[in-house]
Amino acid sequence: MPDDFLWGSLRAIINAGPLELHMKWIKHYGHTFRYRILGGGWRFFTADPVALSYILNHPDTFPKPELTRQQMEQFLGNGVLIAEGADHRRQRKILNPSFSQAAVREMVPMFFDKAYELKDTLITLINDTSIETSPTPAVKGDLVQGARKIDVMRYLAQATLDVIGLAGFNYDFRSMSLTEGPNELAEAYRSMFQATQSIDTFAIAQAFIKPLRYLVSSTSLGPIIIDNQPSKRTRKILESRTVTEKIGRVSLLSRHRRILADAVAIDQ
Repeated sequence: MPDDFLWGSLRAIINAGPLELHMKWIKHYGHTFRYRILGGGWRFFTADPVALSYILNHPDTFPKPELTRQQMEQFLGNGVLIAEGADHRRQRKILNPSFSQAAVREMVPMFFDKAYELKDTLITLINDTSIETSPTPAVKGDLVQGARKIDVMRYLAQATLDVIGLAGFNYDFRSMSLTEGPNELAEAYRSMFQATQSIDTFAIAQAFIKPLRYLVSSTSLGPIIIDNQPSKRTRKILESRTVTEKIGRVSLLSRHRRILADAVAIDQ
């Protein structure tokens, strides 16, 4: 399915809508197929639930591609989603108790609380026209009486962040709050993932050819110039990750202090 020898199908994928070509290929070839990427290499794709389950449960047999792992580690760190081999097994063993049936059952009320909070937030956004709800205006075909265009993924991500904070650190980030201003952690993640989604042919080339990551955007004076600093996209990711790591350390330390305080109180 390559478009050309150098770029394979990458140009077509970039220019199409999200998963547009993949859905087209699924209808034509089935749930599992492969296509060529930069330099004529092959990329394997499957949407088969059974195959996905098997792959995810056998990480040693199906390690992540080195390039994919490096790109994900850039903004997520070498956590359980990224680590391979012994590192992955060690981290998974530590985390397993937190995902037992009993542990998940205790979290259910919290999930409902945040779901209701999300519902209230969305209703407020519909009724309060003074709040900006989407980065782009609604097109004519989307206009509905008594409704508004809302960037739902933004608020779903904020709800997820709040759940992770409560479940992992017993700390409510309150990122869905409409009265407390922008949440630093939520904004850092939003900025980070926006940067990772800004994909073009140059960003693809940067991923495959490391020296290109130090090329900055072209100027009005001419072509792309070389700088001794990472590209704008890379800097944005690194800046956002610095914020997430800082807040994560503070939250972890706060949780650790509360546990120690509770232990001392019990001993007394």
